[in-house]
Amino acid sequence: MAPRPRVTCLDARAIASQLADELHLSFMALGFYLPMRGAAPIAGRAFVDVDPIGHDTAFRLVETLGPPPLRTAPSDDRVGQAADAARSLRRSLFTAGLALPGLCAKGPLVELGTVSPSRVESLAGVIASGSKEAAR
Repeated sequence: MAPRPRVTCLDARAIASQLADELHLSFMALGFYLPMRGAAPIAGRAFVDVDPIGHDTAFRLVETLGPPPLRTAPSDDRVGQAADAARSLRRSLFTAGLALPGLCAKGPLVELGTVSPSRVESLAGVIASGSKEAAR
């Protein structure tokens, strides 16, 4: 006998609330206060809402948790390769303490976006120091 949809919805809401509490406590243990709550179920599945977080908190989160592993697109997937290249550059820049907010894949190309002169100078410095390191 299949459960009634109302029961499934209530169960999903309870699961979402419990997961939100556990996730909130897990982030607090890492030094992050991220308010969250169980969200309304969608198609009987549990979801968690996380309040918006500032860029500085997001930056620290990525730094603490580490970036996800890079995937490699097949050689005939130019759009996938562009997305991989953008992700790889974003990760390398992040490691160097830089960010290019406009960096993204646009079809088979990577767009760097509009960048301030000071950020370009910082980027040039990172590239120059990397070139000197590679030459050793």
